[in-house]
Amino acid sequence: RFLRLVQEAACDSFNTTLGPRYNAAHRDHFHVDMGLFRMCR
Repeated sequence: RFLRLVQEAACDSFNTTLGPRYNAAHRDHFHVDMGLFRMCR
């Protein structure tokens, strides 16, 4: 639950957020980016 809240907050601030719900490779960390494309997974 905590990681889900962190990811939702990151999605409000960054255009791209990849986290534990994206895939197994991201199960313990996030990627955030201010790039042109919007993706919150």
